[in-house]
Amino acid sequence: MIHFAACPSGFWGPSCSSKCECNRGASCDPITGICHCPSGFHGEHCEEPCNDKRWGPSCAFLCLCQNNGSCSSTDGSCKCPSGFSGPLCLEECEEGKHGPDCIHDCKCQNGAYCNKKDGSCMCTAGFSGRFCENKCKEGYYGIDCASKCLCYNGNECDSVTGNCYCVGFTGKHCEEPCPEGTFGKNCCYFHSLNTCVNEARCHPISGKCICLEGFHGERCDHKICPFDRFGPNCENECACNPNNTKLCHPTIGSCSCRAGYTGAGCNSPCPTSYYGENCKKNASVT
Repeated sequence: MIHFAACPSGFWGPSCSSKCECNRGASCDPITGICHCPSGFHGEHCEEPCNDKRWGPSCAFLCLCQNNGSCSSTDGSCKCPSGFSGPLCLEECEEGKHGPDCIHDCKCQNGAYCNKKDGSCMCTAGFSGRFCENKCKEGYYGIDCASKCLCYNGNECDSVTGNCYCVGFTGKHCEEPCPEGTFGKNCCYFHSLNTCVNEARCHPISGKCICLEGFHGERCDHKICPFDRFGPNCENECACNPNNTKLCHPTIGSCSCRAGYTGAGCNSPCPTSYYGENCKKNASVT
């Protein structure tokens, strides 16, 4: 039997006379000269890198990465594509994460869906913007605020559904005025306790009574009296001196005197040294 002595590095054969022809720093078998390729390479002279499905010395091992993840040709570790993570790229990115190996934080706002691959935001209805940070402008609604409201008479629509908020009007598009005696949102309020009188009309938005000329009060049930009359239906005559009086109270008939006069009927000039409204000012006081 022939015994071979160990050849020096880089040589092989019976007399160690043959030179190894291995690339990538690989060693060769001292008897056969076959190259022992390092991790990541294969081929007769270790000239070929592993394809994306294999790894290890002479590309002997099969990659186990899932979801199109790529593996290291040297140690088989996986580099996950956008949207996946984990040792074998089996786990989808959790909520709020995106990108390769799920390393990036999503920036979407207002309940928007974050694309786990590229981080782009899919806005919920009622919002727009790169990160869905903007509420729909008045007059628009829906996904990305792309739809225009169809509400009439100055009324607004719901930024999510587009349904009209009708105030003082009714109908799908707020096209019909409130029927007499109703007011407010969708004309759902009624004048029952505060029914307008004296031919007054109910304001369709606020519900307040719009009085005809000559009347006032919450229900338009008080008549505006002439200067010299007061009381219900202005049936009482004021006892105020018209020349010296600023106002006769329309309900109780009391007199508000002009400056320089006093008394129940504003008939008396101010006493000496006194002046002003109700004669309260004293000229002798400095």
